[in-house]
Amino acid sequence: MKRLLLFCAISTSIHTCLDKPAGFLFGEMEDGVGWNRGPALVLASLDGTEGTYQNPVAPQGNSNQFGVDFTFNGRDGSTPTAALIQDIAGNLYGTTSAGGYGLGLVFKLDTSSRETVLHAFQGPDGATPNGSLVADGSGNLYGTTSAGGDYGLGTVFKIDPTGVETVLHNFAGNPDGANPYAGLAMDYGGNLYGTTENGGVSGAGTIFKLDAVGNETVLHSFGGAPTDGADPKARLLLHSDGNLYGTTFFGGSGSSGTVFKFDLATDTEAVLYNFRGNLDGGNPFGGVTQDSNGVLYGTTEIGGSPFRPYGCCRGTVFMLNGSNMTVLYAFTGGNDGGTPASDLVFLNGVLYGTTLSGGTGQNGTVYSVDIATGSESVLHGFTGKGDGGMPQGSLLMNPAGILFGTAQGGGHFKQGTVFRQDETITTITARRYANSFRGNNSKRVLLYGRDSDSGRGTSMQPGILDFSLPKQRDIGVGILPKNQEFLISVARFGNVW
Repeated sequence: MKRLLLFCAISTSIHTCLDKPAGFLFGEMEDGVGWNRGPALVLASLDGTEGTYQNPVAPQGNSNQFGVDFTFNGRDGSTPTAALIQDIAGNLYGTTSAGGYGLGLVFKLDTSSRETVLHAFQGPDGATPNGSLVADGSGNLYGTTSAGGDYGLGTVFKIDPTGVETVLHNFAGNPDGANPYAGLAMDYGGNLYGTTENGGVSGAGTIFKLDAVGNETVLHSFGGAPTDGADPKARLLLHSDGNLYGTTFFGGSGSSGTVFKFDLATDTEAVLYNFRGNLDGGNPFGGVTQDSNGVLYGTTEIGGSPFRPYGCCRGTVFMLNGSNMTVLYAFTGGNDGGTPASDLVFLNGVLYGTTLSGGTGQNGTVYSVDIATGSESVLHGFTGKGDGGMPQGSLLMNPAGILFGTAQGGGHFKQGTVFRQDETITTITARRYANSFRGNNSKRVLLYGRDSDSGRGTSMQPGILDFSLPKQRDIGVGILPKNQEFLISVARFGNVW
């Protein structure tokens, strides 16, 4: 006897019909697209041979290894611009630069993709957190806000495990700095290190240290062009060699930014490279990543490719070995992406990052660059719809090799998303389904049933599916386009109505 799996929807009630096996289903949509023309879902029966098949990958790398874990709606956050961090239990923590009371918030996303707002900023306690968080061994979270506080010039804050927020430092401008954009680095003694975009002696930003009891020390005030950098926007890299490494967006001899080193033992800063803004790139927004040999890797927002088919939005991925600069990849601003603003993640000779623009949907990309060959691969091209758009923050790679990130735009409510890109799966073992079955026309189709509203763990092709998840539902729903094949990963289903 054949077993069929059919998903049906009537009005807002969604239910499963016939049987609910686990495995993989292949299908397509027919006869119309959208809410006004209910599409028919075509699935296949379970007759067929089981085997191992290559994971299907859509053009430009839009693979079924991409998924949306959470969609912000404004009240629970909006416009996330920073990287995420993850605790040992798998919970994700991050910031949104807007939402809540309108001034941004700190959130937690558990392993079922349920969000908890840990703190919503109101102004005196800080406003507009753009940077990522750092956690200590006791579960306290630390971060910065670029505005708010006693002087309106930003803060360093702490949130304890019970959700109580404490302002550790209020920036005053001169000499301590103003408007910290990036997150913090923490050493083994609990000291925090960061940068401010503005303020300091010359008004070009600072490097600062905050000790474990909240005392701030200005380690360096940037002097600006031509001898020093200006406007550091990225988080510092605290290396085991005792040095801090970072970038400035402006300044330097080429007035297009710098890569710098700060020696904590001697309290001295040195410019390692001055960008010229031409083929070598310029205006590094993100910070640097370092390999075991001390080689630095980073991105620039401009320069690189001499070709400009889209008029702007190019940028580079670079390697800095001592004073030797190598452009590993130059973006064109087309389908390969453009305007990379994030730090890079390094694993097994491959760099992973995001671009703000470009891609097939011109809403940014998740990409990888092979260091040995300089070849770039687009892992996902954002559409600006259900999957999100314009990712600015760096990626987080968890111990399993799964990448997590945030997109500041797009999503069901156009307030941004939390996404994952799983590059650990290259093949699947599944039953090749046969004897297609055509279901009734319906306006909504159940894609994945789960005890959460975000569908974390789904296995789909978002470039094809335009998948979005209404927060107030216990199941994920989406609109599927006409005559497109897709893969549904059926992990677990109960009786869903």
